Amino acid sequence: MLTGFQRTPDGIIFVRNAGAIYADTQANFEADFGKSLAALPDGALQQLYEPGKRHFFADAEGVIGGGDMPWTLGDEIVAATDALLAAKAARVAANAPPPPAPSIPTVSRRQLLIQLKTAGLISAEEAVAAAQTGTVPAAVQAVFDTLPTQSDRDDAAITWAAMSMAERDNPLVSALAAANGMNAAAIDEFFLTAAAL
Repeated sequence: MLTGFQRTPDGIIFVRNAGAIYADTQANFEADFGKSLAALPDGALQQLYEPGKRHFFADAEGVIGGGDMPWTLGDEIVAATDALLAAKAARVAANAPPPPAPSIPTVSRRQLLIQLKTAGLISAEEAVAAAQTGTVPAAVQAVFDTLPTQSDRDDAAITWAAMSMAERDNPLVSALAAANGMNAAAIDEFFLTAAAL
């Protein structure tokens, strides 16, 4: 395998040493290496340097001239192959988009009631009664009672009674969570846990 430095006509820099290969744009190479490369000689489209063997510049037709031999900067670049790879990995990681937020599922009434019980927000007896008859647990009713208008309170009671699925973004969920000191992350965790039941 070639050991050395190559600057290709499309502006990609290759550095190879002991089986390791670094490849990136010249701008990224210069950022990773911390030094700039001199411009290619007039007419040259590429550069190839193999320590102790050859160093030349070429156009589309072939070699147009030789370069320094040995080329001190080239030797330094080749010796830095592992450091270049590490710098590139760090740069890529730093610029990677954050992982997508987990999708917050809709949960069934059964999952909601079990999780409310498990989290200690309602009693086991209240969970059973809510599942059997639609009874509103005391802690849930207390939140409904804080709603600003009678119409809001009626809508909340109807929603509770008719609910087959609980949605994370339902305003009632936010009101119940706020009453229990839960922030957005805690609500997400509550729903993700409930979805696994």
